[in-house]
Amino acid sequence: MKKLFVLVLCFGIAGCASTQSIKKLENQGTKQIFTANYEKVWEAAVNACNRNNLTIKELDKENGYISADTPYRMESWGEVVGIWIRKIGDSKTQVSVVSRRVGPALLFKYNWEKPVLESIENYLKSNE
Repeated sequence: MKKLFVLVLCFGIAGCASTQSIKKLENQGTKQIFTANYEKVWEAAVNACNRNNLTIKELDKENGYISADTPYRMESWGEVVGIWIRKIGDSKTQVSVVSRRVGPALLFKYNWEKPVLESIENYLKSNE
């Protein structure tokens, strides 16, 4: 019985995300274009992490990448979130967000893509 449990646990964890593996998933998540310059969108993306209680693990402003995660909680082993910010023009910036669970779902998988993008949009609107 213990061997079966360990086997199931290994298979469940094997396909799960880490802060390093999520870096390879750019353009595989939800994208949105904002009518704002890169600096404002970068600030809004950092703020979105904080507003959504995501713990920032990596900030790479030069390459337009933010890595964040959530802690283990009763309903989940946590999630890893990758955010890419790309300048399209002087006043247009694209944000791509990918959210993946860290381990097997306990009760459900929470997808952070939409909440992060909504937080960015709200921050930009309130700081116009």
